[in-house]
Amino acid sequence: MTRVAPALLLSLLLRAAAPADGTAELAAERVVFHTAAGDLVFALYPNSAPETVRQFLRLVRAGVYDTTSFARIHPGFIAQVSSAQDRLVPLAVEQSALLRKLPLEASDRKHLRGALSLAHPDGDPDGGESSFCVMLGAAPQLDGKYTVFGTLMRGDAVLEEMLQVPRSSQMAPSVRLTIARAEVYESAQALGKAYLSPAHPVAGLAARNFRDGDSGHRLDFLACGILLMVLLVAAIALLGRRLSQRVASALHRVVLLVGVFLLLTLLLPEGQHRSLLAVSLFFGLLGVIRALGSFEVSTK
Repeated sequence: MTRVAPALLLSLLLRAAAPADGTAELAAERVVFHTAAGDLVFALYPNSAPETVRQFLRLVRAGVYDTTSFARIHPGFIAQVSSAQDRLVPLAVEQSALLRKLPLEASDRKHLRGALSLAHPDGDPDGGESSFCVMLGAAPQLDGKYTVFGTLMRGDAVLEEMLQVPRSSQMAPSVRLTIARAEVYESAQALGKAYLSPAHPVAGLAARNFRDGDSGHRLDFLACGILLMVLLVAAIALLGRRLSQRVASALHRVVLLVGVFLLLTLLLPEGQHRSLLAVSLFFGLLGVIRALGSFEVSTK
């Protein structure tokens, strides 16, 4: 007994010294999501959800979460990251190959504020893939039904900024809350040396971001404009001397006007927030007007 007592005493002391919040079970890695509202830092629970944590780190390292977004903000409940298919930049073949369904890893982890919970389709607990939620409040009704695989370590103020963005009836933010980049730091010490962007307002970003549901239409519009320019330039090159000077000049002016219009479509919203860009656009327009005037003179 006297030989066993010291070991028991040491075990009890170690257990008493272990943090009560479970931080002793956190993985060494830290994951940072660089979002439109600031940076979020996550820590993971490999003991509670080994498959999910392994896959999450694999997807982050492969850049799968880059240009996804927080597509659902439900105050007091969740902030949900979109699926990998919602990226602004389409997935590469190698990235798509990494996606797979994950089995439910139920544990005694609770759905408390800050918990990371893997999303899955209703009625399919083994259908989780890449979308997950950051809990904005306690949700005991989800315990045991969804995999809790990590926790928010830093960035509570960032989530609060996201909550300021107007939402639709489906809780979709009116401004795309893009995740520009996600990366893995191999340790908390490595993260400590990195610069983390603090929370900053995003409610006024509507002019600088594609609104949900409108980005596809805007990209189609730009593609049509570029196609028109290419066709006009090709027509001028192919017809060459068959065109009169007046017709050729008119086609050149159309190409110039279409190009200027497309450029303004892209840059005017950003110019509202960047004074130097706004000044550049002003002088650029003056140059275009002068160029159009020279076209007019050359045709007389």
